[in-house]
Order: sequence, then structure tokens, then C-alpha cells
Amino acid sequence: MNDRELFLREVERHFAFLVNDFGFRLTSHHEFGDNLSIEYCSNRVYVRVLRIAPDFEPRFVFGRLGVDDLPCFSSFDSAELIGMPCCPDWNWQRDESQPFGGWIMQLSRLLRSCKGFLKGDQDDFTAITKRRRELQRQHARKERESTIRRQANIAWKKKNYAFVTILYNEIGDRLSELEKERLLYSKKREHH
Repeated sequence: MNDRELFLREVERHFAFLVNDFGFRLTSHHEFGDNLSIEYCSNRVYVRVLRIAPDFEPRFVFGRLGVDDLPCFSSFDSAELIGMPCCPDWNWQRDESQPFGGWIMQLSRLLRSCKGFLKGDQDDFTAITKRRRELQRQHARKERESTIRRQANIAWKKKNYAFVTILYNEIGDRLSELEKERLLYSKKREHH
């Protein structure tokens, strides 16, 4: 049995609970090169189990039909479930004796623990959407602060203390101890 056949068999085996317990149906199976996608749909929710480049690690995406699958919206990824109330302390249990390291089995275990999403629960989808936005804001802030820190470091090396002060003031209370010392020094040097 090749990897493609094994993947299809394992997904159908471990994700059968979608059909048996939640009224989903297997709606499509797509292959594009070495990439594979298997889609299950209920009346409200879709789940796509994927094996795609570059790493070909199995994963899934899911969302509300007619909402998250529309242009300008995006599906939720399996990783976004971790930390949600349905699985706050998720622990992956890789098993090399299983096909794909037991990854498909673990993904089904993760999804099965989040029944509200499978039922299309609006509160669960609102919560994960808010969490996604907050994580995006945090990421954007970290990226911005990283850029500011690089610029401040260059300004420090060039002894442009006025610019160091401006940049570090943008970060505010999230400065490291070294950055706080540099800010104080820069403020003193600015006025001389």
C-alpha cells in the first residue's frame, strides 16, 4: 500500500466518527500532485483533512459552511483548537508504530474533543474568531517591536540618541532592562 492509499484509509478510519456521530458525509477527495484533501461536510460545518507540501504532515482545517469558506475569510486550523476550552491542555501523543506517526489518530482525537465546533455552535466559533484576532494582534505587535528594536540598536551604535529615545518610547513598558538603561542614557545625552 502506498502513502496515498494509506493516508486515505487512515483518514476514513479515524474520522469515521464525523459520519457516525455527527451526521457528516464524505463529500470530496482531491489530489493535486502529491497533495491530498479529504472533505467532510454536515449541514453547517466542513472539515478538510489534508496532506500537503512542503512537509506532508497530516492536518485538518474546518469552518462554517457559507461563512469561513467564502473569499476574504479563512478556515480554522487544527492548531487553533489547542488552548480553546474544549482542549485547554492538549498533549500530542506521537506513536511511531502507527501510520504517519499516529498523527491522523491524534488529529481525530483533537477534533472529537471539540464537539461544539462540529455542531456549528456559534459561541465556540465566536470565541475562536476572537482568539485568532487577538493572536494576530499580538503577532503584529511583536513584529513591530522587533523592527523598532533593530532600528533602535542601529541608532544606538550610531549614537543617534534622539532617535533611540523616540523608538524606545514607542515600546513603552515592554522594554528589557538593557533597553531601559539605554533609554535613560539617551534621554540624558539628548539634553547635552
